[in-house]
Amino acid sequence: FGRDYLNDGYGDPLLMTIPPLDQYIHSVTFSSFVTIPKNYFSILIPNDQYFHQTYLYNGFTLTPIWTTINYPNGSIAGYGYSTQFSGAVTISHSNVNGSIFVTVYGFVESGAYGYTAGMKLNPLNIDINLPEISFSSERYYV
Repeated sequence: FGRDYLNDGYGDPLLMTIPPLDQYIHSVTFSSFVTIPKNYFSILIPNDQYFHQTYLYNGFTLTPIWTTINYPNGSIAGYGYSTQFSGAVTISHSNVNGSIFVTVYGFVESGAYGYTAGMKLNPLNIDINLPEISFSSERYYV
């Protein structure tokens, strides 16, 4: 990913969608690109009753230094951590009932990639009254 909108020689701009908490999953397996030497993953864990400062990396319990993620009102939404990796990796919440969100990204000079490493695709249970929209060749109506 690019550091800014200027061409600094590293990567490309990257925009990644972060799903709602109910779309997070318990575990995900992903892999780095062999031709890209700098590969990273970021993990987000909600601040809930299942968070206990740890996660599983290929079955081993790790306790990283977490970064706090806050809501605009200052309360803690969750915790994040990023690190470099290589090869195939399985990341899991350390509690069988917990959920995580993982992104994978990497960059080289003048190139980059990034993707969401997994999420549920369940329908969202949102009760929204959407307006009816009609289109014609000259305008649209709401």
